[in-house]
Amino acid sequence: MKLINAFINSLYNLKWISAQRNEKKLAWGYFFVLVFLTSLVISIPSVRLLPIALGTVKTDIENSVPDFNAEFKNGTLNVTKLAQPFITRVNEEKGTLLIVVNTMATSTLNVTEYTTSTEDSVMLISSKNFTFYDSTKINTESFSFTSIKDFSFDKNYVLQKLGKVVSGPFMFLIIFVLMVLIYVFTVIGKLLYLLIWALVVFLINLAFKKKWSYGQVYTVSLFAITVPILLQVLANLGGVQIGHFYTLIYWALMMGVIFSIKVEDPKVENPPLAPPSINQ
Repeated sequence: MKLINAFINSLYNLKWISAQRNEKKLAWGYFFVLVFLTSLVISIPSVRLLPIALGTVKTDIENSVPDFNAEFKNGTLNVTKLAQPFITRVNEEKGTLLIVVNTMATSTLNVTEYTTSTEDSVMLISSKNFTFYDSTKINTESFSFTSIKDFSFDKNYVLQKLGKVVSGPFMFLIIFVLMVLIYVFTVIGKLLYLLIWALVVFLINLAFKKKWSYGQVYTVSLFAITVPILLQVLANLGGVQIGHFYTLIYWALMMGVIFSIKVEDPKVENPPLAPPSINQ
């Protein structure tokens, strides 16, 4: 009941939030539950689409990829039974993904030489590394095969593994791990965000002599971030980017919280009496 009451008041009641400045236990418990529930909502689209995406990959490999044999040995990949360079195109919303396999080349390959448009992204598999060029970010990342242990596989092996993942208990494990990772990274991200911005709010509080401690500012921030988180979730579900609007909302709420009541210095109880005067 306390968490429900905290959620309702965190949506609008600035004086209530301000009054919780010393309620650290409630604040931390509320924050972790809030992030857990919102992370659960955010992960639903990914969880729903993951089996579909893996099933689509399996179907595409079955229908579009010829038979092949591949072998990793001494950090080098060798693909046989496949005419190379093998190039296939996958249409995506933001452009085209080119999948290129060329392990027979004797010189270093340039990932962009396969692009035919500025919207083309490229996934290049050579004998030494895996390279991905993202046309949306104009960024290239590469992974070397030197750390891969020796083993071999073929098309049927890949299809069997994908089949087990799509239809077996591995899918539930993948979904569980995905949800845990989303929650953990969301918690870390929010806490680091508040660590920085609560410090800025604390400095403003000092400038205006409001007498809040940094711990108190951070504690009420755990409540004040409710509305920004909810708006961010709705924006993500709607495919909208709110950018700096997230921080502006947090700032507006925190300024209202800091200036809504005056935090007094602790009063000294039973002050000592002045010594009686001595008549000469």
